[in-house]
Amino acid sequence: MSENEGAQLRDDHAVYAALRRRSLTDAMGAVAPQVAIAVATAFLFIGASAPLAAGLTLKCGHADVMNPKWKVPLTFVYAGGDSGPINVSGPFGDFSINVKHTSRPAGIQTTGEALEGAAKAHVKLPPLADLETCIEKARDPASKPDDRDAFLNARDACLKKLEPPPEGIDAITGLRIGFLKDQDAFVDLRFRYEAASRAPDGTMVVEPLPAQCVLEK
Repeated sequence: MSENEGAQLRDDHAVYAALRRRSLTDAMGAVAPQVAIAVATAFLFIGASAPLAAGLTLKCGHADVMNPKWKVPLTFVYAGGDSGPINVSGPFGDFSINVKHTSRPAGIQTTGEALEGAAKAHVKLPPLADLETCIEKARDPASKPDDRDAFLNARDACLKKLEPPPEGIDAITGLRIGFLKDQDAFVDLRFRYEAASRAPDGTMVVEPLPAQCVLEK
């Protein structure tokens, strides 16, 4: 994938994130701020005929299209019903997200049914200290501290290089999965370290780009 294609995918993610930001904030607000753990919030946008009551399995061929280490399958399994866990498995570890079934009203850009919730999780990512040390060495020395592009380029390069510890780490995780009428499944997955960061906005976020996602019948 070219850099332009990767940038377009990130722009698409930004559009969907803007649509769901309020729900994400509300869901994460239920988690105790003093606990350095992973919080996972899931949004599943589907057509009215999708089998929520019967459950579903979504398999993505690649957990990320940019990082070669993450070009492996990523799976989401929901048992169905008005509430319950979504089980996630792949290169970021195995964890589950408790969700509830809600509806999106007609007349907005993204409509349909939704599953959303928050949960603690443990993920396979480099420790924040290791990641920030690598970024400081990798970023363009001529860039300014608030240069977000320079920061993101260095972050992505370091994520390709660093290995997570065997025991994993705690991070705050956001997950959004969309099934839109005229498109394939769209997955918005992000991991946020809870501790304060030297990132331009004070928060370290890892944003893989899942691809080739197929809903199993």
